[in-house]
Amino acid sequence: MALLVGEVVLATAVQPESFGSYALIRNALPLVVALGLLGFDQALTREAAAAAYFPRFGLRALWVSARAVTLGAITGLILWSYLDLGLSYAAALVAATLGVAVSTVVSGVLRAASYDSRAAFAQQGHRLLTGLGLVCFSGLLTANTGGYLLAGSALVVATLSLFWSAKLLSPNLTSPIQQSTVGRLGYAFALGMLTLAATDWVDQLLVAQQADLAATGIYSQAKLVAVYPMLSLGSVLGFLALPWVAARRDEISAQIAAKLLFVTGGLAAGLGLLAFPIALGGVKLIFDIQLDAWTVSFFSIYGAVRLFYVVPSALSGGLCSPPQLGAFGVCTLITLPAQIGAFLLFLPAGTLTAAIAGSLLGITIRTALAILFTFKAIGAPRS
Repeated sequence: MALLVGEVVLATAVQPESFGSYALIRNALPLVVALGLLGFDQALTREAAAAAYFPRFGLRALWVSARAVTLGAITGLILWSYLDLGLSYAAALVAATLGVAVSTVVSGVLRAASYDSRAAFAQQGHRLLTGLGLVCFSGLLTANTGGYLLAGSALVVATLSLFWSAKLLSPNLTSPIQQSTVGRLGYAFALGMLTLAATDWVDQLLVAQQADLAATGIYSQAKLVAVYPMLSLGSVLGFLALPWVAARRDEISAQIAAKLLFVTGGLAAGLGLLAFPIALGGVKLIFDIQLDAWTVSFFSIYGAVRLFYVVPSALSGGLCSPPQLGAFGVCTLITLPAQIGAFLLFLPAGTLTAAIAGSLLGITIRTALAILFTFKAIGAPRS
């Protein structure tokens, strides 16, 4: 929530094109980190929660994170060239990638070991500190402030996370079978995570390509008000959901899964209805952006579906076998061409409407796939 407030402050303090550049970089970061970690963090959380082994992994976190740093360097250079941000800003992206990659891996085992408060800080601390920094230094905000604060916050959290990970006890050593399972699950998780991270970046990239960075900034401002409160709730729910499902995967029946989906679906729908009038008035009040009700309805529905998706995602992630989870990841590839196709279809209605309509179609397909694979996994052998 601190990041939400901080980014609202940033978005009101700088020009839309500057905020558009920051939004592209911020949303590129999860894509880079997910590709670098290759699902290792999610797989470790799931298997540690299910088998109750909590290995010491500080050096492993650094080794796995090296891939993310390499990709961060490449991405930073590409964005530096494309957006003409300056070499120091590209270096900040690399630093942010290093910090987030390390703390994400550490958070995975801390979650499974029931160190909930530390795990939450390791996973979300860079966002919290960045948001607080944006609020505290609101009088000094420039186009590059957000990126530099994000990098510094990520490195601080990574340092604390490695200190905590070195203090974890190791009651059991992981067996070769457990290591193999984590490896196979990691690649399966990675594919699904990459397509989700890509959908959060592609929509803004499409807006930037079709219009300009100013339009990207306006689109991101609208998302801040209409969608990000839902994503904040979803991040809290998702933090708890996967370990909970993994620890009870032999107990979850089709009836329990259906009940969970029904309850969270109703909650998400109700919050979506509540978000619509708030978003419609909030975008105008905070950023002086006039959006029609049709476009805002797409934003509100998208936020509701993203919130609901947390539960089928946790169920499929916790219940599916490695082959099933891999098949789910392959199937989610269809969401990207579907998203781009919907963008082109709705483009006559406006660039912002087209972008959010594409995102809505993509997340709807993804949610349906997660539900399908959840019920496919129930009753099947799980490993």
